Amino acid sequence: MSLENKKTIIDDKENTEVQKSVAKPSVKAEVKNPTGNENKIRHTNSSQPRNSHDKKENKVREPRKNFERKPKTPSEFIEKVIWIRKINKVTTGGRRLRFSAAVAIGNGKGVVGFGISKANEVPDAIKKAIEAAHKNLTTITITKNSNSIVHEVKGKYCGSEILLKPAKEGIGIKAGGSARDILELAGIHNIYSKAFRSRNKINLARATIAGLGNVKPAEYFIKNKNLTTKRSNG
Repeated sequence: MSLENKKTIIDDKENTEVQKSVAKPSVKAEVKNPTGNENKIRHTNSSQPRNSHDKKENKVREPRKNFERKPKTPSEFIEKVIWIRKINKVTTGGRRLRFSAAVAIGNGKGVVGFGISKANEVPDAIKKAIEAAHKNLTTITITKNSNSIVHEVKGKYCGSEILLKPAKEGIGIKAGGSARDILELAGIHNIYSKAFRSRNKINLARATIAGLGNVKPAEYFIKNKNLTTKRSNG
């Protein structure tokens, strides 16, 4: 065979292959159902929703209710911060900075409290100290005429001591430091005081509360007046 005849045969084969490829229809890939049912075929491009949750239900929304916040009831207690300081807690990971707060509360009518607490932030420490102070309340007897204590009394706590004496109307509060804060919150307006030994704010405040807690009402002395006179005479 000559070269020309070979070329014509090769060209004829190529033309027939091209015609066959054009004539073959495109085969669609069917997706098999994982359940094994050949009759049920999954339609990937179907317009129908798969789940019932996809259906948008046209429900009429109810109007929103106007929730009004109730105003906070004002507390009868007056709060006063006496002590705030930093605390370093040493751990294996390093030092952790915390805060300690001491707060005194009182209603100015013979009720006073004191509390100490710790937290990672100052506001949290003050809030916890106020809660602790509400749990440690003491009632004090105060005279109606002079707003003072009935008799002389001495209070002691750890290394702090304080002497409290009654005073007449117009004298004022003769005290300083944390003792003055406690006396003002308790509702006492006329009193003498003298602090001994340690002047630590926390210990002095607790000593003042301990002394005020030992004050007895005037009725106690009226009832026991006969006993005291008999003992002095006898």
